[in-house]
Amino acid sequence: MVEYLPFNVGTSVSYLSKIGQIKFIDQRNNLVGVYENHNDKLVQYKLSELLEAYRQRELSIVTDIYPQSKGVTLTNAELKRVKNIDAFCQQARLHETPQSLPILEKMIPIIAEHHGYEGKDIPKPKTVQGWYREWALHNYDTVQMVISKRTGRNKPRLPDDIEDIIKNCIDIIYLKEKKSQKATIKNVRKTMLDVGYSESDIPDANTIRTRIKQLDPTMVKRKREGELAYREFTRLTKSHHPEYMLLERVECDVMHLNIGVLDNEGYYIGSLSIAFCLDAGSRAIVGYALMVSIKKKETASFVLEALLHSVIKKNDEDYPFGGIAHLYAQDNGPGYRDSGNKKFIEMVLKALLQMLPSRKGWGKPFVEAAVKSIRQHIGDEVQAVLGKYKPGTFTEDTLRSSAKLTIEQVEEKIYDALCYTYHDTPMEALKCQTPRQVWAELADRAPPIYLEKLPNPQELRPILVENRAVNSVVGVRLLYQKFQCDELQELVFQINGNRSEKSIKVCIEFNLYDARAINVIDPRTGKRIEVPNTKHAAERRSFYQLNAYRNGLKKRIENEATIATEKRIKQRAESVRKGPKTNFVPIGSSKKIWDDLNKSVLSPHELMPEHDKESKRFAKQVADGEHNQSKSSSDESISDHSSRFESQSKQAKKSGGFDAI
Repeated sequence: MVEYLPFNVGTSVSYLSKIGQIKFIDQRNNLVGVYENHNDKLVQYKLSELLEAYRQRELSIVTDIYPQSKGVTLTNAELKRVKNIDAFCQQARLHETPQSLPILEKMIPIIAEHHGYEGKDIPKPKTVQGWYREWALHNYDTVQMVISKRTGRNKPRLPDDIEDIIKNCIDIIYLKEKKSQKATIKNVRKTMLDVGYSESDIPDANTIRTRIKQLDPTMVKRKREGELAYREFTRLTKSHHPEYMLLERVECDVMHLNIGVLDNEGYYIGSLSIAFCLDAGSRAIVGYALMVSIKKKETASFVLEALLHSVIKKNDEDYPFGGIAHLYAQDNGPGYRDSGNKKFIEMVLKALLQMLPSRKGWGKPFVEAAVKSIRQHIGDEVQAVLGKYKPGTFTEDTLRSSAKLTIEQVEEKIYDALCYTYHDTPMEALKCQTPRQVWAELADRAPPIYLEKLPNPQELRPILVENRAVNSVVGVRLLYQKFQCDELQELVFQINGNRSEKSIKVCIEFNLYDARAINVIDPRTGKRIEVPNTKHAAERRSFYQLNAYRNGLKKRIENEATIATEKRIKQRAESVRKGPKTNFVPIGSSKKIWDDLNKSVLSPHELMPEHDKESKRFAKQVADGEHNQSKSSSDESISDHSSRFESQSKQAKKSGGFDAI
């Protein structure tokens, strides 16, 4: 019995959370072969099973895009013709004798009823026979078959041989070698010139860009960016987000906060940033790291700290989240695209890495959605947060003046916000369960795997600096810190001989969040030499903490805020008063000055003792000033001496008048 099939050979389908492509259909034996993309295997299903799944909407058609030969755009009439021919020829191809008239006579009414064809739209068996014969001659390409009938204005502008050159260059340069459109255009030009075409025959660059733009986006995504990017693209565009298993996918991101942080001595260090590693299955934060700096920049050291925190087993019963993930999804930020971060994921953790474009939230939707709630929880715990990060609104001076918490206090409050508030809050996406509950359920099915042994500390210094001077006496200077050891001094002596004052150039590696030691690479052998800090080699501290006192004056924490209560202390305002600027009056002052002091708030006090020579000198200066002032006032009526009055008045102030005192 001939039965209409909703899928054909080459159709991509989604079944049981797997995406595959149908390779063959055997109706006689009730078999269908599906090539599954995720494991590169050909799996056989029963045809009746897939048809029933299609009726129950458990099987869906992922892509049903007709091939467009050489990127040629079709008219509406041509698209309608392609649809009609495919509807009958694809079904006829499933039979052993596709051009048999008895088979076509039984098949055509079933297909016409399914597609709603009536009257003249229903073809005759001999018409379908001719369609199939011509379709096979065009290598089963319906579009090529239709456009071959074009005449006049609808005929392609470029000859077929030039179209073939463009298609081959796109396949090789753009899709296989993954080069840019500009490189593809140059290759088309070079190929045509080598074959013998003239400059006038070479198509315009916009024509080649149009051919590239008209390619199937899913095919381009798979060939240029790989299978993982293709699967995520089809998941995001064709269906809803799947239910991930525990640590199947971990998304990483960085959040900046407007909060100033002080060190234990009261010096301003900078503002706070947090790097997250979020499990997509349970929405749990498996790892995080704090960065305090003036420049909000995602460094490789910062990102590596968060990754290390996510893969180790915490000695904390309240924070059981962590483990090695199957896939890490990261954006193209400066810290994530560093080679040290990639080596740690691919070589140490043996995991997959997916790099996504920056500022495209759809690439890592789970961590982007969690950032808003995390920011709110942190703002409730840390009252000093000024709001969302806006460089134009909150300047560094504003953060410096509002800073009142130390590093230890910020770490404690961030831990409370993430460990308890966030993980114990029900989420609608988790069916009103908390991330802690979902993590416990998934961990019972598949327990997480932790990193058994941490890497060597020398491998956790990802930042490389070249041509750094090393001296046998001083050692290495880096970010206002000195690093020296016997092995480094011996290296300088071996290269320079007895010339100890001369320095050598080496490459060093360091971690911004661990200033205890750095790596110096031997220029002769490439071996790493661990060189400790001469002053701060015991306790782990960042370069930002050690250099905090260079950011400005030390803040008096006891005057700005009480750290224990976190309440601002209101400073006493200066009293607004009139009268003289001081309450110290020299001996021998006139009665007028004493009267002014009595009218003011101040209480006068004479300078004691009387034998003080300095007091007598002040008294003599005041007396001379009063004498000159009285003389000037007597001559005030004489206009010819007005300029002399001004000069004498100024001279009196300079020679020791009361205002000068």
